[in-house]
Amino acid sequence: MGHYRVGEFEAPQSEVVRLAAQAELIAGQERAALRAVGLPEAGLGIEIGCGPGFFAEGLARSLPGLDLWGMDVDPYVVREARQRLRVIRGDANALPFATARFDCAYSRLFLRHVSDPKAVLGEIARVVKPGGVVAAIDVSDASLLLDPVPADFAAVAAARHQWFDRRGGTADMGHMLPGLFTRAGLDDVQIRTVLLDTVAGGAGAFAQIVLTPFLQAAESVLNDPARIGAAKRAVDAWTTDRAAFGTITLFVVSGRVPPA
Repeated sequence: MGHYRVGEFEAPQSEVVRLAAQAELIAGQERAALRAVGLPEAGLGIEIGCGPGFFAEGLARSLPGLDLWGMDVDPYVVREARQRLRVIRGDANALPFATARFDCAYSRLFLRHVSDPKAVLGEIARVVKPGGVVAAIDVSDASLLLDPVPADFAAVAAARHQWFDRRGGTADMGHMLPGLFTRAGLDDVQIRTVLLDTVAGGAGAFAQIVLTPFLQAAESVLNDPARIGAAKRAVDAWTTDRAAFGTITLFVVSGRVPPA
């Protein structure tokens, strides 16, 4: 059974730091996209798979009328998130909430980690009132574009895909969200995209936030320290290339729970 894990690579504190940096870099654009696809400004809401709670904390500040909760299965991140918002520990496959409890619910970079995203999305929709909004933010690894491509990075990207496959996840969940929401029976499906690129924070920040997880996943799949070391050095060199450019796309999708 797939679920969000803090510290995908068994480094929870460094993962918390990375998530904080990621949230800070593009959170404003993501919040704007959520509002554009219909996330309400008031009512009771929840982030499913909230992780350490950085994004939810910022969203709650920007929407003071929204009483925002968090939920995660990992006890470590639940403790972290409780410093920032009200958090419940629970499994997204069987949410510990009554039907139609919330006015809205969303997930961020979460559905890519579950083995049955359609079932999980249906469970999220169950706890939202009829007419309420369900939303998701996710990325597709296939949308990663680099120029120049660091040496051996194609093999790194393929290994990252295998890493998700082995854990029952989906590396390319982002662009699958519109179809997933439609097939789940949600109404009024809305779509926005957010670009994360080297223009926003520089090649170094882009590499830390986007490329480092690729390298870390590849490390466990390829099991070749020398090759991974060379790939890391190639990425480091890429960050110092004034001509380097990279971009990856986040997909923000929402739908409304149909009338009972």
